Amino acid sequence: MTEPLVLVHGFSAEGRAGEAAHIYGTLPQALRGLPLLDINLGRYVTLDDHVDLEDVTLALDRALAARPELLKGGFNALTHSTGALVLRNWVRRRGERPSPLRRLIHLAGAQWGSGWAHLGRSQLARWLHLIGQGSAERGLGVLSALELGSPWALDLHLHFLAPGQDLLRDYGVLEASLMGSALPPGWAALPFRAGREAGSDGVVRVAASNPNVIHVQVGPASPPDRLDWAQVARYVGETATALPGQPVPAPPEPYYVVRRESQPGHDGRAVVPFALLPDCAHIGPETGILTGTRPQATVLRQVAAVLKASPAEVDALVSQFEAVSAQTYAALGGTEHGPLGQVQHPAATQHDPHAQLIVRTWDQLGRPLPGCALHVNSFGGNGQPRQLINDLFEDVHVNSGAPNTLTCYLRTHRHDSRTGEWVAALPEVNGVDLELDAPTGPGGRVVVVPLRLRLDSATLQRWLEPHRTTLLDVQLLRLPSVDTFQMY
Repeated sequence: MTEPLVLVHGFSAEGRAGEAAHIYGTLPQALRGLPLLDINLGRYVTLDDHVDLEDVTLALDRALAARPELLKGGFNALTHSTGALVLRNWVRRRGERPSPLRRLIHLAGAQWGSGWAHLGRSQLARWLHLIGQGSAERGLGVLSALELGSPWALDLHLHFLAPGQDLLRDYGVLEASLMGSALPPGWAALPFRAGREAGSDGVVRVAASNPNVIHVQVGPASPPDRLDWAQVARYVGETATALPGQPVPAPPEPYYVVRRESQPGHDGRAVVPFALLPDCAHIGPETGILTGTRPQATVLRQVAAVLKASPAEVDALVSQFEAVSAQTYAALGGTEHGPLGQVQHPAATQHDPHAQLIVRTWDQLGRPLPGCALHVNSFGGNGQPRQLINDLFEDVHVNSGAPNTLTCYLRTHRHDSRTGEWVAALPEVNGVDLELDAPTGPGGRVVVVPLRLRLDSATLQRWLEPHRTTLLDVQLLRLPSVDTFQMY
């Protein structure tokens, strides 16, 4: 625990008036109560439209090179929001094993993006000014990596799921994540959902802050040259003309299979310790996870626990953080907010657990397939549902730079005001049929074979977990008609 600690802030924090010390509030002073060798305050540019996170990563590497003692002796890092992406990318780009970075602690890390990043540009600038973080520019280069479904961010996180790239086992970095689900005071009245979303801290969704991603890959069961064109064309036509409420035509043969399912805690993947803290929002002098006075003691306790731990103690740390989350929910069950907290939803439902589902569609060659329609049919799976899954969906976003990427946000638990407990909703869905369709080209010469994938109740609950993001990569078969090329 004697290594130096580097603090790395989030998006637009450098826009605040004052020196770097003002970005972090009283946290650096409080951290000096821990047995740390040194504390280094990072300050970097995010609000220049021409600067992206690769630029910031290289700039960080230069700054660390100017402090050779950090690279030689090792250091720990404490990040806020966008800082999580900067440090993860630094480990990736540097590629050193073991990494000089010993421990990486995220405060409200924007791992899987934020709804703020795709607000209208003028609207975003206006609200950044309102909350005291604005400038003449909006940081469009950084915002592209923060948009929900960002290809850059997805590639970053998938890097650490590849063989030989595990952050803990291969790079030797002990990672942990802390998050809150309270809104900053007064934000429940904001006129856009990104700032008052249930299951978020007002900026980042709890599910989007959790590094413990579930990755599922679905692809063709057979090579395209083995498929019967006439049979495929008939099936595509039947699915395209099926009316709502009609049974979905069954494929004449299994066109798709689940190729891979990667879950934290399975097949050698470590679970990243993740804790949900009480009375904790994204920003603010009172409840902000970085600068807030109210959650500071709780934040310090968990940070100290990570700094004391070794990589071999990760399982114990996971259990400790799970206990913290359980205590948070036990305390939240009976809480009440004032009238402002009731503007959007009752107080306890603000903390309802949610899941985030990112669906990417490709053809069999790995080329993006934009324009696909996703339908989750509640009448598939095991039988009649007691809960329609459509009623659990709260937001759907198509990434502006990658139109083959769809990010869905859905509620997995609901607060029962009678018992004060959170009740799981997905078991009531009783399984689903996952359906993906792509538009057929003019004339029907090129078709994309639709996906019809039945998920029973157990699979649905395994693929959509509370407080986690699931990335579903689907390769669909794109087939030309037999008259596209003929021999005479």
